Amino acid sequence: MVEIKEFETENRINDETIIWRFMDFFKFTSLILNKSIHFSRTKYFDDPLEGSRTLRDERNRTKIYGKEASVNHEYYDKSIKPDLYGISCWHINEYESASMWKMYSNKDDGVAIRSTYGSLKKSFESELHHNYYFGQVCYDMNYANGRISTINDLETYFFKYKSYSFENELRAIIYPTVHDSELIEKSDFGWLVPVCLATLINSIYINPNSKKSYIKQVKTFLKRVKQENLIELIKNPSENLKRLY
Repeated sequence: MVEIKEFETENRINDETIIWRFMDFFKFTSLILNKSIHFSRTKYFDDPLEGSRTLRDERNRTKIYGKEASVNHEYYDKSIKPDLYGISCWHINEYESASMWKMYSNKDDGVAIRSTYGSLKKSFESELHHNYYFGQVCYDMNYANGRISTINDLETYFFKYKSYSFENELRAIIYPTVHDSELIEKSDFGWLVPVCLATLINSIYINPNSKKSYIKQVKTFLKRVKQENLIELIKNPSENLKRLY
């Protein structure tokens, strides 16, 4: 049975919360052509503490979480199944971010998808074949003496060190059932999960430093793949500049 869960924090986001996905042209074409969002395997994430317990938690696992911790340990602990989860990361912000452009676009080129938390969740409705977990990342974790108050190791992926707070991240996580080995072994780099593009994409932003030729390239591609309706969602780059600087 498919599960859809939401990770609750003190500052819980709502369905109207604006989210962004910044990408280069190759990833944009993949999203449009496959009509799918890519969920990355956690082993390719840069943060070495990604999905980790704190040192205090590891020393006192059974004492802190009780006997139930040992029952759930085999299913949730990444040391046993390191590629159990797939994660799609989104940036929470009312406006586009100059730092996100620099990190995730190719030089002066790049595309950003503007959506909302509610639109992201709804875009998966026709493809509910996986278990989903949505939530905002918390950036106040002390990995030496802190405590992650959950027995579910899946939820450790919603905690990060303070130095990553600029990401202001929303995460969508897919995870298979214990017996779903086919999904686990399907791809080394992750999974493409189909979405409804019309539901997901509210606006399309072009890197404000892009040349006119790149904007034309994006529009030509959308025409070629018969997604002319998305061209109407492209924002004028000159407006982007006013919002960034």
